[in-house]
Amino acid sequence: MHTATLIKFMKNYYYLFWVDAIKRFKKHHPTKKYGDQKLLILFSWVFELTVLSTILWLKYFHVYQSKIGIFGIFTKVEENISFSLDIALVFVLIYVINYALIFCQKRYLSLFEKYPLGSFNYSLFVVLTMLAYFLSTILLYSYLTK
Repeated sequence: MHTATLIKFMKNYYYLFWVDAIKRFKKHHPTKKYGDQKLLILFSWVFELTVLSTILWLKYFHVYQSKIGIFGIFTKVEENISFSLDIALVFVLIYVINYALIFCQKRYLSLFEKYPLGSFNYSLFVVLTMLAYFLSTILLYSYLTK
C-alpha cells in the first residue's frame, strides 16, 4: 500500500471515528451543555494513553531512549516533575490537534454530511482497542521487567 493511500485511509477513519462519537453522544445526551468539551477531553486522554503505550514499547525494545521524562524535553527539572510535564505536553498537543481538526468553527457539522454512518459503532470499537492496547502494554511491561 502506498504511503499516500495509507494516510488518506487513516484520515478518513479518524474523521469517521469522531463523527460517530459526536453523533452518539448527542443522541444519548441531547440537552447536555458542553458535550463537545467532554468528548474532546475524553478522547484526547485515550489517544494520549495510546501514545504513551507506544513510547513505553519503544523504550523497552531500546528503539527510543530518554533518561529523564518521556521525551526528555524538560531535562533541567527534577525527574518526577519532568515526567508530569511531558505527559501534560502530550495531552495538550493531542487536545489542540483534535480541536483544530474537528471542533474549530464546528467543523464536525460539515463532516456529518461527508461521513454518513452505518450501523457499526466505530468510536466504541476504537476506544476499547486503544484501552486494551494500553492495559496489555502495562501488564506485559511489568511482566517483562521483573
